Amino acid sequence: MKKIIIIAAILAAALSLNAQSPYLLGEDGYYHYTGDAVQRVAVDFSMLTPADVAYTTGTTHADRVMDFQGVGMYKFCYLASRKCGTGVDDPVYGPLAWNNGSSENGRNYDIKDSQPEKLPAVYFPEVEGGIKYVITEGWCYNQSRTLIFQAENASGAWVDIKQVAPDMQTSYQTMRKNAYTRDTLVVNSAAVKKIRFYRNSNEYLFLNNVEVISMADNGDPIEVESVTLDKAEAQMEVSQTLNLVCTVRPFNATNKVVAWSSSDETKATVDDAGVVTAVAAGEADITASCGNYSAVCHLTIAGETPVSSVTLDEHSLRVAEGKYARLNVTVLPLDASNPTVTWSSSDQTIATVVNGLVHAIKEGFVDIIATAGAMSDTCKVEIYWEMPEASDYVIEEYYPGCQYYVWYGENQTKPIVIDFTKWKYEDLSDPLWPDFQTTRSNGHSDALVQRENIGFYQWMIYEGRSLGNTGYVGEDGSTSANVLFNCGYTYLDGVKEGAGSVVQCKRPRIYFPSFKAGVHQVRITGVSYQNTRSMFVSYRNMTTSTLGTDSVVMQSLPYLNFGNTWDEYVVDINAEEISDVNISRNSTDFWFIGKIEVIPYETSALERVQDNRYEARGVQGGILINSKCDLTVEIYSLTGALLHEVEVREGIHTVIPVSQGCYIVNNDKVIVR
Repeated sequence: MKKIIIIAAILAAALSLNAQSPYLLGEDGYYHYTGDAVQRVAVDFSMLTPADVAYTTGTTHADRVMDFQGVGMYKFCYLASRKCGTGVDDPVYGPLAWNNGSSENGRNYDIKDSQPEKLPAVYFPEVEGGIKYVITEGWCYNQSRTLIFQAENASGAWVDIKQVAPDMQTSYQTMRKNAYTRDTLVVNSAAVKKIRFYRNSNEYLFLNNVEVISMADNGDPIEVESVTLDKAEAQMEVSQTLNLVCTVRPFNATNKVVAWSSSDETKATVDDAGVVTAVAAGEADITASCGNYSAVCHLTIAGETPVSSVTLDEHSLRVAEGKYARLNVTVLPLDASNPTVTWSSSDQTIATVVNGLVHAIKEGFVDIIATAGAMSDTCKVEIYWEMPEASDYVIEEYYPGCQYYVWYGENQTKPIVIDFTKWKYEDLSDPLWPDFQTTRSNGHSDALVQRENIGFYQWMIYEGRSLGNTGYVGEDGSTSANVLFNCGYTYLDGVKEGAGSVVQCKRPRIYFPSFKAGVHQVRITGVSYQNTRSMFVSYRNMTTSTLGTDSVVMQSLPYLNFGNTWDEYVVDINAEEISDVNISRNSTDFWFIGKIEVIPYETSALERVQDNRYEARGVQGGILINSKCDLTVEIYSLTGALLHEVEVREGIHTVIPVSQGCYIVNNDKVIVR
């Protein structure tokens, strides 16, 4: 040992080592601790300053051992306020110790070819009674890398730590790429008293702190020694927020829970995370306390009158699927500087809200929130499905983004003839149907409207529309008529959209009832206002969807190519299996329709009688029954075999699980996907 000390003294003099350092360089080329044994080592690298780092001339690293907070380091460098990540809210850790692992004495080397004492390494003091745990916190800049641990054996040689403590599970720790990592190396060995760790690559490791706990540690609590805030004073405006950062030292204090308080909560409030909200103009002190220590940030708040309360007129609502409800809000005080209300829905797939108008999309529960300034109020809304009273159409989602209206009323056996030239606004009782001024400004009806057994979405009506430029002449010799037309665009939440870019059920489309025995012909009298365009006649057909599952979608029959001369256009179908048709367009030209006639295929002699006390429809994985009274529902196969008898209750949605296929329920075909 005497020989080692003499050689170490000579080498130390050559390297200009601090004479007070307990680390000496031995014959083996490694540093060895010669000071007193300790019970615990807690190194807070975030407290490093440039004065703690002895740089080698012409380099960005310290090319010698530094004794900082009881540890020795070789080739570790300094960088202030290094940020972990690139996000706005990512934490900033610094100043930090870091290791570039690739240079010595002003020259670059492959670190694996360097001498042992040139490895970027951290040496720890001797730990009394052996080491129990080594805990590190930090991150790696470019890719995940490991800290390799060695221990000094009984002969004074540095070897892999598992040679001294063979029961250890691993001898390294991994720092994750661009992610702050806290890792614990479990040693649990009385034989391991002196350790060091190093890296042998040129990746950057940013260490925030390291803690070594001895086997002899009695677990006494570590008291808080200081509390600091990142700001001693701050200027704010009313409604502005500020995130104060509190640092409690030492980093390994047993209880680091910070208590936050405001000297005047009428001026500023603070939450448990240190987020301050300016409430009103004035001054306030924000205090962070931990243990027997505290720190204060003095706030000066400028601004105008803030919102003190937001109150909705309803706090719970039940709205039927597809319907609307209006919420009204009161903002106080009346002279608040910024009383503007922002509306939001906790789940827009269930319900949306625009300026307090709630639109129920599908069954479920949702919160509708009104916010002004820092205040808000919530209405809890239940969306339920009900059997429509005024319409025999319900919306069906076959797969996400694919929605159509489906007829569930009685099947048709006679032709349907609709003469739109006789339609007037006063004949349309639905309140969502626009009057003339609304039609001129928005140009659409934003709802399904049922009249004379047809339903349509986003179609329009003009009274006395002049058709002089189209060649149309009425029966009385006039060149004007009351006609329905489709401009081919749609309004969703007040925004004008091309019809081709919205979901199917929102497109300009006319839906017809189901025909019991299929459809023979569709005849349309009309004209294309400006260009020769196609009108789509479509039917429901089981095909493979874009999601790779069987779904019912609308398939186009041969198009009706409308010209700019008033005429009758016919599509022949003659198919018993095509029982549901609709008519649509998705471009921005105008079609003026005078009359539509749908002629059924020849009917069978036996009329199917349906029970009007309940309705059945296919849903994902089963059949949905909605009943107006308690009764027994029978489900048959297409061949007439009775498959199920199910008791259903009044007003209860009953789903009967069945496999994919086609069934007969209430004398009608029900398709289950």
